[in-house]
Amino acid sequence: MVNDYCLAEGPENIKKEIYKNGPVAAQMTVYTDFLTYKSGNYHRTEDAFKFNGQHVVKIVGWTKTQDGQDAWIFENTWGKDWGEEGYGKIMMGDASVHIDTAGLGMAAIPISQKELEFTQRMQLQQGMHQASSSDLEELDDHVDEEIDAERVEADE
Repeated sequence: MVNDYCLAEGPENIKKEIYKNGPVAAQMTVYTDFLTYKSGNYHRTEDAFKFNGQHVVKIVGWTKTQDGQDAWIFENTWGKDWGEEGYGKIMMGDASVHIDTAGLGMAAIPISQKELEFTQRMQLQQGMHQASSSDLEELDDHVDEEIDAERVEADE
């Protein structure tokens, strides 16, 4: 369940968001040579052409190159056969790919489907007011009962 989000604009704000809350999703322009990227810092080659649309990657951090420039470290969605085990690097500020225009950070609360349904029912019943401590105890009891029932089923 998404608890909060942040749209960080520009490299410095994206860095702050990653440092504070972890990876961000970023949209980028993709060129044909991106498909064959294997290692190092990706940069568009002269003969590569742009695909229609955009591509989303997860920026997980940044590093310094040998010449002292900053580069993003990102995870692609194309599996471990692409790039460096599914990861790549792109120079910060690369105007051809626009990866650091903005990054979307999200704070999520791990929650089971049953907890989500119970929380939604409670919110509806209380008119979106904050749950009381007795409601939270009821949720804990309900979840404990569900876990115990699942254990019994697994043992049978």
